[in-house]
Amino acid sequence: MTTEVVLVILVISGAYLIKGITGIGGPLLAVPFIAGIASVELAVVVLSLGSLVSNGWLLWEHRIGGRGTGFVMKPFLVVGIPATIAGTWLLTVADDRILSVIIAVVILGYIWRYLADPHFVLERGTARRMAGPMGLVGGGLLGATGTAGPLIATYMHAIRLGRPSFIYMMSLTFQIFGVIQLVTLVILGAFTPERTVQALWAIVPVTVMTAIGIRIGRRLNQRVLEFLVLVLLGFAAVRLLLSALV
Repeated sequence: MTTEVVLVILVISGAYLIKGITGIGGPLLAVPFIAGIASVELAVVVLSLGSLVSNGWLLWEHRIGGRGTGFVMKPFLVVGIPATIAGTWLLTVADDRILSVIIAVVILGYIWRYLADPHFVLERGTARRMAGPMGLVGGGLLGATGTAGPLIATYMHAIRLGRPSFIYMMSLTFQIFGVIQLVTLVILGAFTPERTVQALWAIVPVTVMTAIGIRIGRRLNQRVLEFLVLVLLGFAAVRLLLSALV
């Protein structure tokens, strides 16, 4: 086993431990690292199957959080699903550096806004009106770069519906978009035999660390979760800027 393989396994394990705790952090943290060794396309393919397992588990664990989220999730998903298909096609042909910078700027802007007013909340009507456009942009970028999670998390974090609802909305989004992306990648021929084996092996650390993260997350209060999400968003923004500019 090479040093690179060991590092990839460690990164995947850490990324999905954090995802189990907060609802985000899997591809958000692992994709930039794996892409630095290989490519964004390979990173997205390798994590695609494990992410479905992780999101499905989180979705079931926090299913009670789905109550009262339809005003956001319905328009968000209706627009986001076709946008994910279009974005996944772009993944195979486009340079994602400009998109990465745009995502990073949006994230840093939100972090600044949150720190300036920790009680900032998107009003229900505003959140509903933003759902469709956010689905369009978020789905497209998620399909194209595999790293639009921070943008989607920024929007859903601002709604402030509580930990179960936040994790439910994030998991439902990534599960549905992930299935669409997976089917599109298969149709486009991105799953070679070697990549398929790698994706199957990745399920093991993803499943184990998601389970551990869920157990840890049960002991966290809302304020701690919000802080962790902000830290992850900040890390992701810096990492995206570095990867785009280097």
